[in-house]
Amino acid sequence: MMNWVLSAFADEASEQIDQQIEILNQTGIDHVDLRLVDGINIVDLPLDHAQRVQQKLQNAGIHVGMYGSPIGKIAITDDVQIDLDRLE
Repeated sequence: MMNWVLSAFADEASEQIDQQIEILNQTGIDHVDLRLVDGINIVDLPLDHAQRVQQKLQNAGIHVGMYGSPIGKIAITDDVQIDLDRLE
């Protein structure tokens, strides 16, 4: 028997992490694909904010399945240094 893990981009339901958690709990989904948190893309999320989000997710029993990031979504002719600086 194969086990599947269902995860979701909860920011499509709400930009606010508290509402995302509420919706995930209501639907029985315990994995989230983080992309937009409180109106901020995870790439730009300050560390202290990210730590608060992590604690909220842990308290709710929600795991991160993946991160949805704009990094690498550039044209081949674009300056890759812009994305490298964002990763830094």
